[in-house]
Amino acid sequence: MANPILENGVGSPQSIYESFAPGGLNGVNGGHHPIGTKARIDERVFYYASHSASNTLTLGLVYGNPAPNANDQNRVWAGTAGSRVITVTCGAAVPANLYAGGYFLADSGTGAGQYFRIQNHTVADGSFIITATLFDPVVVTAAASPTGSLCKHPYVDNVVFPGNSQAAVVIGVPQVTVPGGNVNQQYYWTQTAGPAALSCEGAVTIGQGIVPATAATSDAGQGKAAVEFGTVAVQDMLPLIGHVLIANGTDEHHALVYLNIRE
Repeated sequence: MANPILENGVGSPQSIYESFAPGGLNGVNGGHHPIGTKARIDERVFYYASHSASNTLTLGLVYGNPAPNANDQNRVWAGTAGSRVITVTCGAAVPANLYAGGYFLADSGTGAGQYFRIQNHTVADGSFIITATLFDPVVVTAAASPTGSLCKHPYVDNVVFPGNSQAAVVIGVPQVTVPGGNVNQQYYWTQTAGPAALSCEGAVTIGQGIVPATAATSDAGQGKAAVEFGTVAVQDMLPLIGHVLIANGTDEHHALVYLNIRE
């Protein structure tokens, strides 16, 4: 069976081995399910993701969410308690709904510590100001030089995980090659738990813990054996993403890894 079962017991019409492109750029709700929907096949866990960038996503590699755009971090914002509408003064042009489904964090000033999920937002005006509608109302009115930061939904526009640069959080391992989605946005399932084929750097053996491979090499996106190093045997600081069930035998080959990225 290649079509996962949603948490409500209903089967998805989309296989884990296919990407879906309804045509155009459809945002976070243009696929068969809302982005971030969870589903299962036996002990395997999947989350629904979308891709609107021009690059191709390769099956059997580790992907993460992209690093936040510096232009949209620590920006002046305004919002009143009880209102579901805020404004954010970004650092450059922003297309409409780039952050739809994503998050806004109030990080300084009165009201700091609040975060909200964004339902939709306008294109930035001539002063780079966007008006965003939230799913939930503002709790504390922004004041005293308030600033905040924007980020996309974690399952939108994933990039090959860069290993020890830690520029992104590990999201999942697609079991299908996903075409570029910059013309027709692609929707697909990414696997986060259970047995999955994973390309590995170096030979890995049964039972070894697996972490993402090092960035800035051709091995980015692959797994590698977790190691201890140093005189006090300090463990790898890379996130442990699974353990080997079937060894790959040699460098660049796939291993069967029991993923534990997210249940």
